[in-house]
Amino acid sequence: MSAVTNTAIAIDTAAITSGTLPIARGGTNQTSYTTGAMLQFNGTSIASLANSSYTLTGGLAAANTITSLTVDSYGRVTAATGEAIAIAASQITSGTLGVTRGGTGVGSFTANSVLLSGTTSTSAVVSLNSSTEGHVLQVSSAGVPVFGFLNGGSF
Repeated sequence: MSAVTNTAIAIDTAAITSGTLPIARGGTNQTSYTTGAMLQFNGTSIASLANSSYTLTGGLAAANTITSLTVDSYGRVTAATGEAIAIAASQITSGTLGVTRGGTGVGSFTANSVLLSGTTSTSAVVSLNSSTEGHVLQVSSAGVPVFGFLNGGSF
């Protein structure tokens, strides 16, 4: 039997054993796909989408950032550019910049003080002051800067 004029013929999908089901009937109009590939509708069928290539310019090591991304028409990333992060000193608005980065290692100083290097080449800058009139900055016999009165001697 091939048709009945007053009743629609219903065929269970399990009974379809050959041929390719078209898009119009809920199929893909394809019989196979590339494993792991993305699928796309190419105008006539759902087909495997060719793999894309990827290019990295620059590097993405620690303290680097992505400065640009390129995507293909399907939204896949195909290129990226990485550059070192550079922060202008004017952008530093909190914290204390350490001596090893060109800072002083402290956040404030006592007014009217003399600034001196710390005890090592990487120690924070220290401030030294004296409120006693007549004191002058001197270096002790141990090589440490101090304020004190001159006590005579030969010059």
